[in-house]
Amino acid sequence: EARVFLKKLLAVPRVSPMHRKGPNAASSHADHPVSVADHADEPDLDLALGLSAHAPWAAAQLLNEAGFKEQASWLKMLAHLPKGWFSDLAMRWTDHAPEQWFAVLERWATDLLLTLYHIEPFYFKDFQAEAQQRTRGKHPEQCFRLIDQLAKMKSSLRHPLNARLHAESALIAYAGFVSEAGTVSLQRS
Repeated sequence: EARVFLKKLLAVPRVSPMHRKGPNAASSHADHPVSVADHADEPDLDLALGLSAHAPWAAAQLLNEAGFKEQASWLKMLAHLPKGWFSDLAMRWTDHAPEQWFAVLERWATDLLLTLYHIEPFYFKDFQAEAQQRTRGKHPEQCFRLIDQLAKMKSSLRHPLNARLHAESALIAYAGFVSEAGTVSLQRS
């Protein structure tokens, strides 16, 4: 399983290049280990695996990226939709590379579609209950529309004229999906 491999991968001591010493470089592993294993809890591991499509090597790299914790908070917002979620996400997303927030939204939309077909989420398994809540009363066609809108946006992620408008366009597509069979507040905070 990917999680087991990721844990083993993270448990391997790493040595920063500045601590390597000539022919005895292997012995320096014990002297100066560098590892993210001490900082990653189970939800972090699961999120990293989800964002990396369950590729342990890529997940290990994600755990070291500066925006990783932020991505976790974005997913929670998309799943729970707290008051002011729309403007909060739009504002926060403009401070990050579009690929970071798009990866979260695109994978979340895929998990929503899987949930509509009574299949376990692929990316964010820990958010199955939230996915079921977001899809209650929805039809697969509604989710396919969301995924189609996101696919059309993907080609222009690197060239938005206005990063905030690009983020808001993606959020409008998501808000359209979550509010089709219920009410969702798009209130600005």
